[in-house]
Amino acid sequence: DMKKRTLKMIKTHIASQREILKTIREAEAHIETRIGEKIYISGRIDLILTPDNRIELRDYKTANESAEGSTPILEDGRFQLQIYTEGMKHVGEDVSSANIVALGSNTLHAVDISEHAIRETTKKAFEYAKGIVEKNYTPSDSNPGCGICDFEFFCDHCSSKIKKT
Repeated sequence: DMKKRTLKMIKTHIASQREILKTIREAEAHIETRIGEKIYISGRIDLILTPDNRIELRDYKTANESAEGSTPILEDGRFQLQIYTEGMKHVGEDVSSANIVALGSNTLHAVDISEHAIRETTKKAFEYAKGIVEKNYTPSDSNPGCGICDFEFFCDHCSSKIKKT
């Protein structure tokens, strides 16, 4: 049963991370950042931790990663945390580290939050947003309707997948 498996993953993670989880500053923290003149991105940071007075961002994923530690879900998490790091910078917060927690294997995946990585991700986010605003984008053939985001009913790929089922 999926609910039982998920609960077990969460309990395992909490048991292994008990000390650092005592440093939670905020959960489901709202973040918004401007990436263009009229383009804003908003989201929710799963956890903001403050070990040793440093700021760590964490994003939790229930999907299993591959042996190489890379899946579309983990790549999306990296993108998210890099944008969230930029947003934190805009409100005067200096993020020291960002990690994705793959609950299925209870592993931590460090995210590159160097200035270069943040700059490249922000450029990509701007291009994606600009394409959406201009209705100039091509859905990825590698994702023929994942149905996992909040926009599944608006996405041409996802809505066609939903209609078929």
